[in-house]
Amino acid sequence: MQSFTVRAYECSPEGRLSLRSLFYFFEEAAWNSSHELGFSIDHLNKADQSWVLHRLDAHIYELPTHRQSIKFDTWPSGADRFFAYRDFKIFNSKTEKLLAEGTSSWLIFNVHSRKLEPIPSKLIGDAYFVDKANLPRPNRKLPAPASWEEAGHIQIRKQDLDRNNHVNNVALIQFMLEQLPEGVNERDVQTIEVLFKTELLPGEAINAQKMMEEEWLHVQLLKQPNSQLVASGRIKCF
Repeated sequence: MQSFTVRAYECSPEGRLSLRSLFYFFEEAAWNSSHELGFSIDHLNKADQSWVLHRLDAHIYELPTHRQSIKFDTWPSGADRFFAYRDFKIFNSKTEKLLAEGTSSWLIFNVHSRKLEPIPSKLIGDAYFVDKANLPRPNRKLPAPASWEEAGHIQIRKQDLDRNNHVNNVALIQFMLEQLPEGVNERDVQTIEVLFKTELLPGEAINAQKMMEEEWLHVQLLKQPNSQLVASGRIKCF
């Protein structure tokens, strides 16, 4: 269990932890957990490999406020030939109230060829994995609307990049959150489901498309100029 205190610059205008910061916490907690178990990015880099997030399903019940202390529990929940799975739960440190939970799937890629590689066999056995009432594994596909509306052009900035020298998944989620309808705030978001399809590199650009269907906002990000799908997601609002 890892502890964090919500700082002012991690809050949205509503005074609560921003969803961007929430997912950065998830990344950091996942990094720390995998490092303790001996298969973090630091370990994989020795074999010219790295982790990349493929799917994320998150359910948000209550966003903590400024200066609130939270506990982040995350654990590896399984693996197969190409996918490693990781679950997480976030609690109010004082009351133990569940604030958010989710599940994710991860891939390993070669940092030179940029191609996917199988999960090491030693990570597929039971020794690394924990059963804590694990959530159902995320589907590898997301439902999509029949049509899309154009939502704008986005040029990649240096600040969007991470250690893998590609756009960080949290930046892609933030691009999607920018498409929330007028009058809908982050505290109204109940569920976020994202599928990451291909990496986005320095100097590249994307077009965003969106469509609102009942309580679900669908968003997809397309690399330009060939319209290759970078990521798709859907966001459920209260």
